[in-house]
Amino acid sequence: MLRGLLLFCCGFLLFFTAALTAVRLLGLDDGTYLALPMAGFPYAVAATIVLTLVVLAASGRLLLVLAIALVVTQLFQVVPRFIPHNTTASSVRLRVAAANTDVGKADPQTIMALVRSEQIDVLSLEEFTAAGVQALDRAGIGKLLPYHELHPEIDSSIYSRYPLVLSGLLKAATKWQQPTAQIMVGGRTVTIVAVHTYYPPGDPQRWAQDLQALGGAAKTAGKDTVFLGDFNATRPSTMPPCATCWPTG
Repeated sequence: MLRGLLLFCCGFLLFFTAALTAVRLLGLDDGTYLALPMAGFPYAVAATIVLTLVVLAASGRLLLVLAIALVVTQLFQVVPRFIPHNTTASSVRLRVAAANTDVGKADPQTIMALVRSEQIDVLSLEEFTAAGVQALDRAGIGKLLPYHELHPEIDSSIYSRYPLVLSGLLKAATKWQQPTAQIMVGGRTVTIVAVHTYYPPGDPQRWAQDLQALGGAAKTAGKDTVFLGDFNATRPSTMPPCATCWPTG
C-alpha cells in the first residue's frame, strides 16, 4: 500500500517535470508566457534525478524506465551549457561579472566587494541609474575599474580594468539599446556587450525578439565577443547556440 502510494506521488511529480521538458523540446516557451516556468528548468532536472532514485528504491520498473528516459532527455538539454566551446591553451583569460542593480537599489559596497574578491576585469551593470553611478564613484570603483562606458539613461553600463579601444551602442533591434566596448587583452581585441533584454511578464514576444536580435548580432560578432548581463530568463529553445552568450537567469 505504502509502496503504491509512493510510486503514485513520484509519477504525479514526474508528470510536471516531463511537461517542462516537453515545453523546452517543442519550443513552446519562445515568445510566450511559458518562458516564466522555464526559468526553473534546472531545478526540474534535479528533482527528476531525485525522483528517479526514489522510484529505483521502490522497484517501480515501468515508472523507472520512463524516469530514466526523462533524466537523459533533460541532461541532453542542460549539460551542453557547461561544456566550453573551442577553448585552446592560447585563449584569452578574462574575469567578468554582471549584476542587475534593481534600479539603483543595489549596495555599492557589495558590488565593490565582488570586484575585489573575484578580481573582476569587466563588470556589466543593468538597471543602473545616474544615482548608482555616483554611489559607485564614491565607493571607489575608479580605483579598481577605471575605464567605463556609462549609459544610465538607457539602463546599462560597462566598467573595465583595461582601457576601452572603442565604445558605443550595439546595432541590434532590441527594446533597450545595449552598450558595447572593446578592450585589448593579451594582444587581442575583445568586445563586451552589456545585455538587458525586455522581460517575459511584460511582453514575451518582445523578449523573444530581443533574444533573436542578440543571437543574430552574436553570429556576426566573432569569437572574441562576450554578451554579458541580464537576459531575463534561461535560454529559449529557439535561441541560436553561442559559446559566449548563455543566459543564466
